Amino acid sequence: LSIRRQRQMCIRDSLWLGHASFRIDWHGLRILVDPVFSAWIGPFPRLVPAPDVKLLEDVDVALVSHGHMDHLDNRSLGLCSPKRIVIPRNTERFLSWSLQREVQVSPLELDEEIRVGSLTIRALYARHGGWRYPWQRSFFACSFLISDGVKNLFVCGDSAYGSHFGEIGKRWKIDTALLPVGAYSPQWFLKSRHLNPEEAVQAFFDLGAERMVPCHFGSYRLSWEPVGEPLKRFARCAESEHVSWCLPLGIE
Repeated sequence: LSIRRQRQMCIRDSLWLGHASFRIDWHGLRILVDPVFSAWIGPFPRLVPAPDVKLLEDVDVALVSHGHMDHLDNRSLGLCSPKRIVIPRNTERFLSWSLQREVQVSPLELDEEIRVGSLTIRALYARHGGWRYPWQRSFFACSFLISDGVKNLFVCGDSAYGSHFGEIGKRWKIDTALLPVGAYSPQWFLKSRHLNPEEAVQAFFDLGAERMVPCHFGSYRLSWEPVGEPLKRFARCAESEHVSWCLPLGIE
């Protein structure tokens, strides 16, 4: 199963831009999620093309789920020039000086929300580290719930499997869930940090979501599994469990 074959399976007004990055156009707002488009993340090269820069224009809000370099990339944030950055509290210190000076930065605590136009954006728990470097403490990762009061979009960021998915599903009716499916091998090390494809499907059911968009695969090889394995494993599991899913491509 190739990424390219999923081109026709789209959610209106949203685009997957590789890895955990999305562009979402909703209620007149343009939102970028974890924008990372650099040719290299540390020693890891980008394996798919970066999106056309025209797709990154006029960004109202950038959501950054945590401080890891494959989710917070100052170069990419600078390229997008968002009017506002929403980020877990304390993680704003990892933003470049120019971004902190020129962009409205909105740090959120867990379960805190802000209103942007006609949407609310709430930071929710994610089972994942939030530090920039392994020796750091007192940083957290979050997921986001974006809502217009009727429809709810769940953006996972990074998370291991846990009871929090079911708890979120009990509090809100989730219409679409953006869930990571890659960077899970070796399991002895990454099971406490990332979802594997089968766990992502279980998280989808725990959330009670109507449809799912997979992400966090294929763009940077950050773990041991073959690059093409996460999407194939996810697609097999999703088909067997009758999961409604799509992959709205914003890359070639």
